[in-house]
Amino acid sequence: ADFIAQSEPSEIEIADGKDISAVDQAINELAAFLADQTAAVDVKSWASKRMRVFFEVEQWVAAVRQYDFVVGNRFHGNMIAIQNDIPAFVVCHDTRTEEMCRFSGLPHANIVELDQLSVSDLYDSVNVDTLNARYDQLFPRYVQLLTLNGLEPTQKMALESKQPSFVNHGSIERVLDHERR
Repeated sequence: ADFIAQSEPSEIEIADGKDISAVDQAINELAAFLADQTAAVDVKSWASKRMRVFFEVEQWVAAVRQYDFVVGNRFHGNMIAIQNDIPAFVVCHDTRTEEMCRFSGLPHANIVELDQLSVSDLYDSVNVDTLNARYDQLFPRYVQLLTLNGLEPTQKMALESKQPSFVNHGSIERVLDHERR
């Protein structure tokens, strides 16, 4: 599984990989943080192969389209997946993220409530009917807000308001099989 760095400077340093001394320092900090869970050599190997960062949205979208499922703690990173019909689950690390997920209908759980992460359980909790119902409630209100403020919705927005945007991707087995490869 890949990790897409979005906000923490040390994570971005690792993923960007340009400043070797900063990368080494950041990986050592990450390894120290995870010392009671895994060996430092494994952290270093995983981080060098699997941490990524994007500075252009188009590149990020292209990469996300290659995934079968996205789990993350950043609201907007998961929204990029959802907007590209990739199921996503948010692990909330603060109340702001949790409130945005609740408001928008994104599948989520508070990190302190998760005893053990099971990809199958997280995947199964993605309910596209809930997402579509919430989208159907919120989108017309958004268009109305634009119109009331003298902004004209685009033709694409008009089309999106008439059709659900999220699709059911079926069984978790396809995701797990891909991860095993």
